[in-house]
Amino acid sequence: MSRPVVIRMGALGDTVMTLPLIKAIAEKTGQPCDVVGHALWVPMVCKGLPYVGEVRPLVTSKLPVWLHPKSRAMRSWLRKRGDGPVLLAENRQRIHDLSEGVSGQRYSVNDLPPIKK
Repeated sequence: MSRPVVIRMGALGDTVMTLPLIKAIAEKTGQPCDVVGHALWVPMVCKGLPYVGEVRPLVTSKLPVWLHPKSRAMRSWLRKRGDGPVLLAENRQRIHDLSEGVSGQRYSVNDLPPIKK
């Protein structure tokens, strides 16, 4: 089973707010979590953290996923990773398009149970 991956396309604050989720996933699975996200923020925020594995920046584009070369390369990498879980940390069509065809289980933040107070 490959490492879990979190896909998050948000801006700087969104990326920072995703870190506790990434850390919790890494602690739960016992291995670092790979992260895919905005090309500017993800490398700056996530590289070098002990609970983050591979960091893959994604260039945002208005082009469909199948037309943009870097998006096609990202889809190929996601498919080759193996059967590790994929968490879609937001509900954007582009993220669903990128993760389509991965062999691991896909989870959306919308599927997570509510936090009990």
